[in-house]
Amino acid sequence: MKKKLLLSSVAALTLFAAYNVANADDVTYGKYGEPLYSEKKLPDAYSIEKAETPADLAKAAEKYKARQEKAVALRKANTKLTSAKEEEANARTVFEKAQKAYDDAVQKVTDAVNTQYDASVQKDKLTAVLTTVEARLAHDEAALPNNEQALKEAKAQQDVLAKALDKAEADVTAHRDAKPVAGAPLDTLKEYELEHINLERVLEKAKDAKVLADKAVEKLVKDVKDLKESIENGKDRKASLTKAIEQLAVVVGSEDENQPNTGKVRGVLVSELQKESDLRYYELGQASAQRIFSTSLRKAAQEEYDEALKAAQDLYKEQGVEFVLADVLAVEKPTETYVTKFGWNQDKAGNWVYLKDSEGTKATGWVNDNGSWYYLGQDGVMKKWWVQVEGTWYYLNGSGAMQTGWLQDDGTWYYLEASGAMKANQWFEVGGKWYHVDATGALSVNTTVDGYNVNENGEWV
Repeated sequence: MKKKLLLSSVAALTLFAAYNVANADDVTYGKYGEPLYSEKKLPDAYSIEKAETPADLAKAAEKYKARQEKAVALRKANTKLTSAKEEEANARTVFEKAQKAYDDAVQKVTDAVNTQYDASVQKDKLTAVLTTVEARLAHDEAALPNNEQALKEAKAQQDVLAKALDKAEADVTAHRDAKPVAGAPLDTLKEYELEHINLERVLEKAKDAKVLADKAVEKLVKDVKDLKESIENGKDRKASLTKAIEQLAVVVGSEDENQPNTGKVRGVLVSELQKESDLRYYELGQASAQRIFSTSLRKAAQEEYDEALKAAQDLYKEQGVEFVLADVLAVEKPTETYVTKFGWNQDKAGNWVYLKDSEGTKATGWVNDNGSWYYLGQDGVMKKWWVQVEGTWYYLNGSGAMQTGWLQDDGTWYYLEASGAMKANQWFEVGGKWYHVDATGALSVNTTVDGYNVNENGEWV
C-alpha cells in the first residue's frame, strides 16, 4: 500500500483570528469539538499564528496588538508621505507652468522684435500666395458648371441604358418561356436556339453598356464632388490668407520713419509685451520658493516613514512573521475573510475535508488524524464504506475511519489487514486458526477449498 501522509492537526489561525476565536460569540465546531472558524469578519489576515490553548491565543492577540501599533504608525507615516509627495508634485507642476509662462513671455518679446522687422516681407509672400489661390479658385468655379452639365447628361444616358437593359432581360425571359415543346421540328428548334443566342448577346451588350455608363456617372460624381471641395477649400484658404495679411499689416504698422512706431504683435504694443514678461518673472520667483518649501516637507515625511518602516520590519522579524509591505498598508481597508484552522472542516455541502494550511489547501489521499486513517478523494472530500486504492480494497466506516480485522458487511465476512488492505483469494491464519477468502474477499464457509474442509465459521477443520 502507498505510503500514507501524516498531517498535523495543530490549529493555525490568522494573526487577528487568534484573538477573535478566543472571544467569538458564534463559533462552528467540528468533528472533535474543535473550533473550525469564526463567523466574525476580520480587519486583516496577513500572517499565521499557532495556538492550541487560551493562553496561546492571548499571547497571539498581544503579539498582534504590538504589530498593529507599528502597522498603524506606518500607515499614518505613509499617508503623510503620500500627501507630501502630492504637494511636492503640485508645487513642481506650478513651478513648471510658471517657468513656461515666463519663457513664453520672453519669447513673445523676442518674436515681436523679429516679427516687426520681417512682417513686411511676410506680407508680400502671403500676398503672392493669395494671388495663386484666387487664380485656382476662379478656374475651379468656371469648371464646375461644365462638369455638372456632363454629369446630368451622363445620368440621362444611364437611364436610357438601364431601360434598354430591362428590355433585353425581358426579351430573353419571354423568349425562354416561348421555347418549342419537346418533339417540335428540328428546324424550329434550331431557329429558336439562334434567336435565343442573339437575344443573349444583346443582353450582354446592354449589361456592358450599363456598366460603362455607371462608371462614367460615378467618375463625374466624384469630379463634381472634388471640385466643390476644392472651391470650398479655396474660399477658406483665401479668407485665411486675407486675414493673415491684414494681421501682418497691423504688425507692420506705419512704415514712415518720421512717425511713432505703431506696429502691434498679438494685438498689443511691444512695450506691453515687456510688462507681461516682468510679471511672469515675479510669479516664477514665488513658485520657485514654494517648490523648495514642499521639497523640505517631503524629505521630513520620508525620514518619518523610513523610521516607521524599520520599526515595523524589526518587530515582525523579532516575532518571526513575514513582513509584506503591500499587505500591511492595505489592511486599512477591511476584507471579508474567515478564520480557518488546519485539520477537519465541513464545507457548505456538508462534506468533510482536511485543510493542510492557512490558505485552505485540501488534503488528498491518505491522512492520519489522532491515530486513525482516512482517505480523501481528488476533490478533497472524505470517503466512506468500500474504496479501492491502487487496486486494493479498503473499508472506511461511517465516520470515515479505516477498519482493520474482521468485518461483516451485508451478511458476508471479510478480513482486513493491519494496513487496512482486504485479503482476497488466499489462506491466512488468525488466532491459531486457518481461514480462506475467495477472489471477492468473502470468507469461505461450509465448503471444501483445495481439498480442505471449512466449517460454518470459515475455520479449517
